[in-house]
Amino acid sequence: MRDSVLILQSKILRDTIIIDGDLAPSHQYKYSLISGSSTYSATAVTMDTTSHEFSWQYFEFGDQMHGSGGFSDVAIVNDTLAYAVGQIFGAKGFDGYDSTGKWISAANAARWDGTSWEQLYMSGDMNGTHLDISGITSVLAYQPNDIWFGVGQILRWNGVKGWFQQTYIEGYALKMYSDEMKNVYLVGTGGQIAYFDGISWKKEESNTTYSITDVIGSNGNVYAAASISNLGKGVILKRNAGQWSTLIEGDGVDLTQIFKPKLYGSTSSLWIDEKGALYAAGNFLYQYKFEKWNFFKSLPDNYPRENYSRDWGFIFSIRGNKSNDFWVAGELNTLLHFNGATWKQIGMPYDSNRDIKWRALFVRGNVCIAVGYRGWQPVAMVIHSR
Repeated sequence: MRDSVLILQSKILRDTIIIDGDLAPSHQYKYSLISGSSTYSATAVTMDTTSHEFSWQYFEFGDQMHGSGGFSDVAIVNDTLAYAVGQIFGAKGFDGYDSTGKWISAANAARWDGTSWEQLYMSGDMNGTHLDISGITSVLAYQPNDIWFGVGQILRWNGVKGWFQQTYIEGYALKMYSDEMKNVYLVGTGGQIAYFDGISWKKEESNTTYSITDVIGSNGNVYAAASISNLGKGVILKRNAGQWSTLIEGDGVDLTQIFKPKLYGSTSSLWIDEKGALYAAGNFLYQYKFEKWNFFKSLPDNYPRENYSRDWGFIFSIRGNKSNDFWVAGELNTLLHFNGATWKQIGMPYDSNRDIKWRALFVRGNVCIAVGYRGWQPVAMVIHSR
């Protein structure tokens, strides 16, 4: 029983986990188990909600006249240092000659100093040879003097100069994850995965040819999301003792067959909360908890049905601080915050005709940065909690 409400009456013959949902935030409940003539009681307090009150700044970079640009990833080091990566045409650089006849390469990164953005062109050396690169596809940053930029290889930047590391993958490095820089995982196109143990890189087999768009970990558990989003197909992988295996697949299954055993549609991003629950976002938002998959029910219209509509688009990224303070971002200017009970669109309103796609999020403390593109022009939003 919960307080005076009977929530389950069943004959239990073995250890069983009972999940009680739809509870009020910041509330104490008394649970009682009645077995024969004996009663066992315990209390539980639910988490409080966080605030939906934020201040935000929206930024556009370059222009669309000189090429197709956009941001693909972002990393926050601290309150006064963050990097967004991609390709920026126009303004500071557009792959052309300036008035003095000097060739100016398109910027491939932007640095946030807590007040404004500075566009950058990152390059580096490999085996004594200087290499120029065009767009950067991913970024990993923990210290101001140790920034990792992903292309196909890794460009490590110490704040003054950069040098390349061979990762032995082919194609683009789409995302990186590290447990405080002790172990680094890199995922990319064509199902590519590489692992850095602090000394050298080695390639790992994913057993999929789908592009792997996200990798995340917590307490020794590492997961990756791979998909072909335009076909609504995907797979979530889990790493164990250096081997990757399929945790679950996604496909356009019949609505009556969801979770038997597949998810519906593809997933492009993953996140793990403070309790170890895994979230998977893409066509829908799922939660994997106590070894069971389900739709994240508080998100409005977060389940497939015939002829449905909703006020959010495909989710490209999910990141957060805790289970009562996380974000999802995606197409059609989808930028939603969950406070533990409700969802709220932050910044400009959702619009089914708006051409903003938020491709990546990073959350650190009271700062959230979203990056992507409007049309083919790089955009960023810096959000602070009030």
